[in-house]
Amino acid sequence: MEAPGSPYASSPESAPKRAPRSPPQQQPPSEEGDDKEKPIHLRFLVSNASAGCIIGKGGSTINDFQSQSGARIQLSRSHEFFPGTNDRIIMVSGLFGEVGMLAC
Repeated sequence: MEAPGSPYASSPESAPKRAPRSPPQQQPPSEEGDDKEKPIHLRFLVSNASAGCIIGKGGSTINDFQSQSGARIQLSRSHEFFPGTNDRIIMVSGLFGEVGMLAC
């Protein structure tokens, strides 16, 4: 999953340096239903064994999750761990309802 410019690295020494963020700008209040139409990205850590369960044999489980929810699921490679841990990174992307469906 590590791509050029990615904030994830397989070792702390190879982690890219980031420029400081500017403060977020205030957006006008939106109508209640608008938030569900915005894409979201959820990142979390799982053990390598749990990642194997999510992927499933030949990728069958992760493909089922993606086709049923409409969300996209990405995992770091088996030898790429979050710095300082033995955990892999999972990123779930999609609309609010799609990502929420996977959490249930």
